Amino acid sequence: MKSLLALILLIWPLATSAAIPANTTDQPVRVVVDPRIELMAVVQLLNDYLLITEYDFIYKRDARAYFSRFQDHPAVKIFGEMSQVDFSFDAVPKAMLALTDPPELELRVPFSDYVVKRAGGESQLNRFVEALRDFAQQSQFQTFFEAHEGTFTEVIDNTRSVVEDAVAVLRGYSGMDLAGSTVVLGMLLHHGGFAAMIEHEMGDVEAYALIGPVGGQNGLPTFGSASHIESTTWHEFSHTFINPLTDQYANSITKYAALYKPISEQMGRQAYPDWQITVNEHIIRAITIRLAYIELGAAAGDHALEREKNIGFAYVEALAAELKEYEIARDQYPTIADFYPQLIDVFREASEEIGK
Repeated sequence: MKSLLALILLIWPLATSAAIPANTTDQPVRVVVDPRIELMAVVQLLNDYLLITEYDFIYKRDARAYFSRFQDHPAVKIFGEMSQVDFSFDAVPKAMLALTDPPELELRVPFSDYVVKRAGGESQLNRFVEALRDFAQQSQFQTFFEAHEGTFTEVIDNTRSVVEDAVAVLRGYSGMDLAGSTVVLGMLLHHGGFAAMIEHEMGDVEAYALIGPVGGQNGLPTFGSASHIESTTWHEFSHTFINPLTDQYANSITKYAALYKPISEQMGRQAYPDWQITVNEHIIRAITIRLAYIELGAAAGDHALEREKNIGFAYVEALAAELKEYEIARDQYPTIADFYPQLIDVFREASEEIGK
């Protein structure tokens, strides 16, 4: 502990950057370790939150050692209370990305209605942010964060090229604009990911895909094989355009809400509590299945398809089959947005089949 503190105090005067980016050039996609996400993850670590990485590596040990004296801080207690209600899963990173970097944590865009609802109301959310701001200041979180810049740079360098290739593939397949997107490597996040979009008043949109480690090697968190990083990136960034499309066609999709009932138990266990969210997951998983076939080969595609069917995505095979039509008719359907109504027809057909 003393050696870590000495290192931190030694390098602190040299620290200049809040987020640690892959590079400073204007890239279509950035790969970063984000201080907002790391601060939140530290509070979750102290809270033994269910979505903290199970893997062991030096950074995780350093975080426990450095922040252990703040175990009883109000921010830890308040998050524990909120997470037991509904402030969990994607609501947490979406809230953090609406703020500026620590320690200020000022609101840079309004919290979405979704985040406010999941947090239990605006006053409760503001109470938590105030406590989190105090946690960041009292613990000198930014000092800890900057002390690990070398670690962040190394994990970014290990994943950047794969992420950039994956985004380029998804951009080509979907026809959607993913420029300016950011992949956040969450050093303490669970084995999985989240997607988030931050919308500004002038219409600009920031798209984020957050991914967590799948293991540890040589003291560092590892974010998986190239195929794992690719599929995770495809999945999370697909949310940034599929979710709005599902919102746009919500009236049509609601007609087939009865399709949720046969799979509700399996979907609920995976934190997909309603039909519209389930539709998003089905379509996105169908896209990643097709990309696995195209980019990784038949065996990878077959494996992805069977995996999704086995965990309850009953309509994903029909959606993936429908996407083949999209792939051969790109002159007619330049983007996935143009083809989306055909995907809704898959649910109509499934509904008619159940009704027979």
